[in-house]
Amino acid sequence: MQIDVFCITPDEELFSHIRENCASTKKWSKVIPAHDGAAVLVGGGPSLRSRLSSIRKRQELGQTIFALNSAAKFLIDNGIVPDYQVLLDPQPFLVDYIAPAKEHLIASQCHPSVLKAVPDATLWHLAVEGAEEQIPEHDEAFCLVGGGISVGLSAMFLAYSMGFRKLHLYGYDSSFEDNNGHAYTSPMKVDANSVRVTVGGKQFVSTLNMVRQAQDFPNRCDDLIDRGCLITVECDGLLRAIVDENAKAAQAA
Repeated sequence: MQIDVFCITPDEELFSHIRENCASTKKWSKVIPAHDGAAVLVGGGPSLRSRLSSIRKRQELGQTIFALNSAAKFLIDNGIVPDYQVLLDPQPFLVDYIAPAKEHLIASQCHPSVLKAVPDATLWHLAVEGAEEQIPEHDEAFCLVGGGISVGLSAMFLAYSMGFRKLHLYGYDSSFEDNNGHAYTSPMKVDANSVRVTVGGKQFVSTLNMVRQAQDFPNRCDDLIDRGCLITVECDGLLRAIVDENAKAAQAA
């Protein structure tokens, strides 16, 4: 099943966000040489509830916590202060996702109200067609971050650009559990627009966006592994099932 996902925000509105945000700050994410640090990327999937102790242990070991969207608030509520909160979407409601973190990594396509709420944040630039032309001349280098259509996929490449080659992923489930799409209370519930997907004999309820993320995940991992990354996946759900089926196919080949 091929799923095409489009941003609901028109290009010109996205480009307007980029221009305004770039004019508001010169603190941009840049390419950092590879180092020995480990990035712990935390999405908000239901399995996150059962993996908090593992994330705490990684933080105690000095690993760097990247919290994606509202996962940052969930970590804070459970006594884990993330090193970074990563935000991507261009809608103004993203302001409500902002949570305490040592640093905020805000995509330049985000609504300007997000950057105004965190004026000392670092901007990062998503690699979408036409975006580079909106970025003004700058005395220092910057990078365009690829990865795909979701904050989860893009955050993997953002961490790579920051020099991390060990990526440990949590909460990337990409499906519902007991009617919930997240480990915490959120508007994402099973409804008429939800889809059912069967992988490895198991059926999952998801959304088109989450299915596309899970479908793209193996290829994005291959891209990073080819560049020297080690990736571990600590989650359940649809994405875990796809990873397991791909592993079985590789072993059988």
